[in-house]
Amino acid sequence: MYRWNGYDHMGWMGGTGWMPILLILVVALIAVAVWMLLRSARKQVGRPNETPVDILKRRYAGGEVDQETYRRMLEDLKD
Repeated sequence: MYRWNGYDHMGWMGGTGWMPILLILVVALIAVAVWMLLRSARKQVGRPNETPVDILKRRYAGGEVDQETYRRMLEDLKD
């Protein structure tokens, strides 16, 4: 209907040229969202069959608790 410089909106690829670009962008966003959900779900599950003593040992080995706290908590868990 409107013509600018005789190109009839072809500067915007006629409108249909953006469709594949938009489709790729939407698919990429969905893929990133699914990846993030799966990644966060894996972190929440933790390690299978890990006992409280195993968790305490791992925390002590990682430096999260000091020796005194480790021994006290270990005694509490054994009781």
